[in-house]
Amino acid sequence: MFKPEQRMEGGMPETFIGPSVRVQGDFTGEGDVTVEGTVAGNLQTKGDVVVGPQALIEAEVKAQNATVSGTIKGNIAIANSLKIRATANILGDIKTTTLSVEDGAIINGKIIMSKDKVEKAFAFEAKKPDMEVKMPSNQSFNPLAMKDRMRAAKDRVLK
Repeated sequence: MFKPEQRMEGGMPETFIGPSVRVQGDFTGEGDVTVEGTVAGNLQTKGDVVVGPQALIEAEVKAQNATVSGTIKGNIAIANSLKIRATANILGDIKTTTLSVEDGAIINGKIIMSKDKVEKAFAFEAKKPDMEVKMPSNQSFNPLAMKDRMRAAKDRVLK
């Protein structure tokens, strides 16, 4: 059932999407994922992804490492190493640190490579700030006035 190239360094994948399975919607995981079926939505994992030769992914893919043998219609952001096999067909942009492409693979998109970790570029889900400060549109930002307001607010809290 699993071919040698489908095995992750740590062993078997945490999630296996079989050839007859179609996942629709956003798929988020922590472990390794092997896709032999169809994924429509977004695929994001903190582990590794293997895309089998018959697989179709119509989504953005984000992972630590990936090996692609099937079709991906969407952008790919891989933090470390991306291996594109001869049977792969990628229609989208690629961001990765290390890229390996076999002869015969098809890529239609932009490739961005960086020596720095790509995970900074795609950071799994941008964390929203704990607090947001909004100024009325009719006021301009004045740091001294803001300092006075902050001091007055602090004084009120400490009383």
